[in-house]
Amino acid sequence: MNQRQVYGIAVLALLSSCDPGAEPAPAVAGERTARSGQVEAFGIVKTGRILDLHVEFNASVVDVRVRDGDRVVQGQDLVVLDLDQSEEEIERRRHELRLAEIGLAGLERGPAGEGRSGVPAIDQLANRIANTELELAQLRRERERLAGSLAAEDTPEALRLANELETAPRFHEIAQQEMTSTEGLVERGSVSKAVHDAAVKEVVRCRQALQVARFALDGWRQETRLALEEAESTIVAKEGELANLRLDLEIATAESTTLLETQRERVSGLRAELDRLRSRLAKGSIAGDRLVCGPAAAIVFDVSCRSGDRLSPERRILSLMDLAELRVLADVSEDFIKDVRIGAPATIVPVADPSRSYAGRVLEISGMAVDKNGEYVIPVSISIDEPDLFLKPNFNVDVRIEMGPGEGPG
Repeated sequence: MNQRQVYGIAVLALLSSCDPGAEPAPAVAGERTARSGQVEAFGIVKTGRILDLHVEFNASVVDVRVRDGDRVVQGQDLVVLDLDQSEEEIERRRHELRLAEIGLAGLERGPAGEGRSGVPAIDQLANRIANTELELAQLRRERERLAGSLAAEDTPEALRLANELETAPRFHEIAQQEMTSTEGLVERGSVSKAVHDAAVKEVVRCRQALQVARFALDGWRQETRLALEEAESTIVAKEGELANLRLDLEIATAESTTLLETQRERVSGLRAELDRLRSRLAKGSIAGDRLVCGPAAAIVFDVSCRSGDRLSPERRILSLMDLAELRVLADVSEDFIKDVRIGAPATIVPVADPSRSYAGRVLEISGMAVDKNGEYVIPVSISIDEPDLFLKPNFNVDVRIEMGPGEGPG
């Protein structure tokens, strides 16, 4: 740069400083502007409420329907869950409670209550329980055998019927071919009509055999299915009988009052456990088998799951920034913090679009200064009265805080 250029720049700078309509130089963070009665600072848009979403039960992820940065609204699906494990646990507890309530009702009637003539001796009950358990084990094995046979169709009877069904169409086809062949031979006089009639009868017999084979295999399946259903019904009855026998044994071997209190406590505990399990599936963020957004509007971040993942109460699924709690965290220089008051009006201008501005008020003033790049500043929290869709978390903003009376500096 030559001397003439330097001189020209100096003159322009002087003229600019003398121009009453020229824009003032931008203020640094926390600078007090005496002419406007404002303290200017730099800040960042943050949310005052972060929600970490968990489930309080074991589940699996079926589908994740959001990504980091997505804007979601109240009730919108975030994650689809497989709740089979939790629902099975609830069903087990419900079954335990039902049996415990039956037992409690029996205890409250007493050993010789209505419909009971007395409690059999303990050794008789023990023998009956052992025999019933043996019968129940045999019934369960029979049920497994029938279920396996029905699924695989591998019993000798099923294999025979399946073989007949497989060969019958071939025999029928051969008989039809023979009938067709003899029909032509009869017309030429090579064989007698009796031979052709015999071939026709064989076709009829083979067709009937095919129909019988089809009906026979279907009939075997139906019989096996009925036998399986009967085994299931008998098992349920035996399980009820076994439960009653065990209950009678408890009554016979324990003092009735103590056993009654114990059973009441057990029923109460099972009810509380069942209510707890059900309440976990009725949380505000759970809607059926879906994890949904609770706030009116929020931003998704830190999504930490994907389809197929198994979830537990300790694992965070994702986090939400509640957009209803947007605020600005601004750094005010220690030189000007004395002019900042709780409740003081503030104007917020996003760096991304200086043509926009938002009103707010000072909510909090930190009780201590922090070192920011060698300069000590005081963090100040400022509300945003009417945030719109443009204003996003982590936006950089310029803040102008009005000086004046208020609740005093922090």
